[in-house]
Amino acid sequence: MPSAKSLFSLLSLTCLLLLSGCDLLDRTSDAGTGAANPVDGSTDEALPATEFATDLLRLGERILLVNHDAQRLQLVDAAQVDAPRVVAEVSTTYSPMSLFQLNEEYLLIEANRADSGLRVDLFHLVEGAFELAQAYELPDSYYDSARRGEILYLMSVDSLNAMRVTALRIGAGTLTEVASASVSFASPSAGFVDDYLVLLGSPEGDSSSTQLHLFDLRDAADPLHALPELALAGNVPSELYVDVHEQRLRVVYLPQGSGEEGATFANFELQGEPAQWHERSRVEALAPGKELYTTVFTDNTAYLVSFERSDPLWLLDLTDPAEPKVKGQLAVPNVAEKLFFHADRLFALGKDQNPTPSDGENFTSRVAALLFDVSDPDTPVELDRYRPLLDQARYTTSAALDDQRAMHLDWEHRLAAVPISTWELDVPNMLQLLDFSSDRFVAIGTTTLPGKVERIASLGAQRLAVVGDQWFTIVDWAQGDVQSPGRLKLAVDLQWLSLDENGLWAGAKEPGATGFQYLYRYGLDDLHTPLQGVALSQAYDQLLADEQHVVAFQFVSSDESTRIQVMARSSGQLWEPMELVFPALDQGYQWEKKSGAILQGDYLYLAAERLDEEWMSDGSVQLIGWQLDATGAQLASQADIQGNPIGFDLAGQLITLEAGAETEQLNLITLDGDNAQVVAQLSTACPSSQAKAHLEGGQSLLLLCNMSQVEYFAFDPLGTDGELSWFDDPDAEAAPYHLYRFNTASTLAVAAEWDMGTWGTLSLLASRGDRVLMEQTGDTGVACVLYDISTSTPQVVVEMEGCPSSPSQAAELLESEIYSAQGYADLHRQAIE
Repeated sequence: MPSAKSLFSLLSLTCLLLLSGCDLLDRTSDAGTGAANPVDGSTDEALPATEFATDLLRLGERILLVNHDAQRLQLVDAAQVDAPRVVAEVSTTYSPMSLFQLNEEYLLIEANRADSGLRVDLFHLVEGAFELAQAYELPDSYYDSARRGEILYLMSVDSLNAMRVTALRIGAGTLTEVASASVSFASPSAGFVDDYLVLLGSPEGDSSSTQLHLFDLRDAADPLHALPELALAGNVPSELYVDVHEQRLRVVYLPQGSGEEGATFANFELQGEPAQWHERSRVEALAPGKELYTTVFTDNTAYLVSFERSDPLWLLDLTDPAEPKVKGQLAVPNVAEKLFFHADRLFALGKDQNPTPSDGENFTSRVAALLFDVSDPDTPVELDRYRPLLDQARYTTSAALDDQRAMHLDWEHRLAAVPISTWELDVPNMLQLLDFSSDRFVAIGTTTLPGKVERIASLGAQRLAVVGDQWFTIVDWAQGDVQSPGRLKLAVDLQWLSLDENGLWAGAKEPGATGFQYLYRYGLDDLHTPLQGVALSQAYDQLLADEQHVVAFQFVSSDESTRIQVMARSSGQLWEPMELVFPALDQGYQWEKKSGAILQGDYLYLAAERLDEEWMSDGSVQLIGWQLDATGAQLASQADIQGNPIGFDLAGQLITLEAGAETEQLNLITLDGDNAQVVAQLSTACPSSQAKAHLEGGQSLLLLCNMSQVEYFAFDPLGTDGELSWFDDPDAEAAPYHLYRFNTASTLAVAAEWDMGTWGTLSLLASRGDRVLMEQTGDTGVACVLYDISTSTPQVVVEMEGCPSSPSQAAELLESEIYSAQGYADLHRQAIE
C-alpha cells in the first residue's frame, strides 16, 4: 500500500523517531528549522519545522496512541508504573493511520482500506473524553501526511492514479482547505524533505525518465508554492534520493534505470527569469554494479547505501558545491540493516553470523548492535559491538529490523532499548537496554515482554512506555533492576460468537496467540464493555456451543487424547479441565482425528480414522462420543459411520457429508449405542470435495457448492523435474456457486436451489430462515453480503460495514440485526433495513 511504503521509508531513513529521541542522521546545520537560505534566495526566520506522521504521542505522563487493529484512538495514563490504564478512547470510522497534535487539538487521519476514501478527524479532549469538532473527507486513497505549524498536508492518490496534495489550515476547531495540487504520472512517489515537498514519477509510457515537482512549504500565506519542474534522463528511486540545501537541489539517480553503470549525483540551482533549474555539478559512476538501498544526506555529505552483504556506504563530500568528491567507502561488517548517524558517531543494528567457539559448526544469526567513530570518514573505527543473548540462543531477531520505531535510541543519554525475540527460550520476547555513553556497550539489563514490540516512547529518565500488539507496559530501571511491573491490555481479539437469551458470548485470543483463552459475555445494548469474563485454563484451538454449554478443546490430530474445558452458559461457571481419552487400538495402529466436533446436550462427538504403521487409513470413520458432567468425561459410544459428521437433526439423526467419486453424498444415520445405520442417502449435484455444509437449528441443511474447479491436475513430460504439478486453467471462468436447501426429517430431499452467481469466492457465514450471510472474495476485496432467498433469485438485503474476523464462527443473524466479532475492533451490530 503506498501509505505504508512511504511512511516506512521516511521513518526508516530520515530521522523521524521524534518520540524516542532516535536520529537516523543528525542535520547539524539549521536546515529543517527555517533558518537556512531558501531555494529562491529569500530569508525566513523562526519557521516551524516539519512534523512527520506518527501514531504515538507523549502528553506528559500520558501516552496518546493509535490502535490500528482495534480502530480506536486511546489515551493511556502511565503515572502509576504498576497500573497503567486507558482513561479515554474513541472508536474510528475507518482504519486510523496517523496522528498530530497542535496545542489542544488532535488530528487523526483515517483510511478506508476496503474502498477508497480518507478522512481527518479534529478532536478536543474535554473532561476526559474525546469530542469530534470536525471531520474532513476526501474520496482518495491515503498516501502520507505531515504538519508545519497550523498547516496539515495530506498526500493521497485519486481514482486516476494522480498524486494529490491538500493543505488544510487548523484553527479554532475547524479545518479549512487553503491550497491543493495534483500531478499525474506513472508510479508516483512523494515525501517531505525538510521545508519542501517532493513529488516524482515517470511520464506515462516513459519509464526511463523522471519528472520531479518541488513545493516550498515555508510561507504560511502560500503554503504550497510550486517551484519549476525538473526532468531527469534517468530513474530517481524515491523521494529519499532528493535533498534541498542552501539554494541547491541535490539528486541521486540512475541514468540507465539500473545500477550497472553506477548512480549519478547532480547539483541544481534556480537561475534566470523565469527561474529554471540549471545543473551546477555532477559525479557519475557511483557504486557501479550495486543495487542502491537509499541515499542519506547531511549538510556536506551524501551516503549512498548499497545492498551488499557488508553494507558499504559510499561517501560523497559536498563541501564544495561546484566540485563534489568521492571520499571513500565505509564497510559495516555483517548485515547492518539500520544505520543511525549522530555527529561523529554511527549506531548500526543488524545480524551477526559469526559463530562463537561454543557454537561449533552450528549456524548462528544473532541481532547485533555496533558503534562506530566516523569522525574521519576515510578511516572509520569500530568502537564496540554487542550481541544480546549471546550465550543463550544461536538465533535471535528484532522487530526493529523491520520497523525501527520498535526500538528506542537516545543520543542525549547514549541509551538504546532493542527488542529481541527468539524461539529457543521459554520467554520468546524481551527488551535489551544498553548504555553506550563511554563508547562501549554496557548492558543495563533485560525484561520479558508479552509479545512483539511495535512502538517505544520515553517517559522521562530511566522509564519507557513499550507498546505491542494490543498491549502496553512500562519498563523502569530507576532502582537498578530492569522491571516491567505494569501491563495493560489495549484490546481483546474476538474471534467467535454465540447468542443466547443472556446476551452474546464471545471467544477471545491473546495477541499473537493461536488459541482461545477467554470467554466474555456482552449485553446487546453495550458491545464494548463485557458484563462477564471467564479465563480458560489454557489456550484452546476451538470453541463449540449449544443452548447449555460452551466447550473449548485442544485439537491435536494424532494424540491419543484431547484436552477440553466446559462452561455452563447460564452461570458462566467453568468445570475443571478434562481429558477425552480415545479407545485403545491394536498395536501398530493410531487414531487420526478429523477436524470439527459436535456438541449435543451432555455429549461431545469427535470423528477419527484408524491409521496403520505406514500411516494408511482403512477407509472407515469412527464417531466417538463422550458423556460430559462436572466430574469428567466418560466414553459413551464408538460407531462406524460413512462420511464426515455435520450435526444432528431434530429427531436426533446424524447427518454426514461423504465425498464420492464425482459428487458429494449426504447420509442420514441413526445411532444406537455403538451401532450406526444409514436410513437415507442422497447424491448431490456438488462436485466431490467442493461443498460446505451449514446446519441451522437441526432443521435446515444448507449446502454451498463450487460447481467447477478453477485448477486442474496436469503432467508436463517435457518439464525439467518431470513431476506432477498444479496449473491454473487459462480458459476457466470464476467458479459458479450454487446453494441447496435440504429437508432432513426422516428422508433427505432437495427443498430449494439458488444460483449464487460467478463473482469471486463465496463462504457461508450464517443463516436464518430465508436469509443467508455470505462472504465474497474477489479482485476488489472482501465483502459480506446478506441475501434474501425467499424467491428463486437471491436478492441483496444489505452489505455489512465490515466482515467477521473468523468467517466460520464469528457471526449471528437475527431478524433485524447482524452481530459479528471483528477481532480487535470489538463486536459490531449491523441493522437490517
